[in-house]
Amino acid sequence: MRLKNTTIFLSIAAISLAVIAVFPYAKSVVFSTFPGFTTKIAKDDHLIFPFSPERIKKIKLRLANNNYLEFVRTSNQPPQWQMIYPEKTKANDAAISFLTSLFPTAKREIELTPTPQQRQEYGISSSSPTIDVFLQDGQNYRILLGKSNFDDTQIYAEVVFPESSKQTPRIFLLSKSFLYAIQRDFSEWKQPQ
Repeated sequence: MRLKNTTIFLSIAAISLAVIAVFPYAKSVVFSTFPGFTTKIAKDDHLIFPFSPERIKKIKLRLANNNYLEFVRTSNQPPQWQMIYPEKTKANDAAISFLTSLFPTAKREIELTPTPQQRQEYGISSSSPTIDVFLQDGQNYRILLGKSNFDDTQIYAEVVFPESSKQTPRIFLLSKSFLYAIQRDFSEWKQPQ
């Protein structure tokens, strides 16, 4: 039995259309059956900081004017923070929550291995504004903030990962919200009376 060329072509076209129509449905079924599969990919490959705000126990900030601030978590539900340096007072939980909410949303889009020339070019130095994040499990991350990118929508930042992660420091583009979160008057860090 010999098939005509048009029959073969129409059969291939029908099978191709069926695959195209069924693939999105099959993909959603597979990913809903194995929810850890997509979550693991998102956490490991696309996020810079693989921790939730609830795991943060302490934050140290070095601001642009070389002032230092230090905060510790006193409660998880609701999140409550205490300023321990330069004053011992209740911290403004909204200001700290805004900062901590930025970590789980920071994505790995542009990633560079820093060289001294790149650090200088991107405005990252030992006197850069710095965020040190200490987690409950003893890991800590350091973020040195640099200059804005060319269109002033993001900032360059060098992230120093915990030793246990075996990752070398990297330069990323982060949301400018990281800079806005720490550029506050001292009074804004304290709980309003």
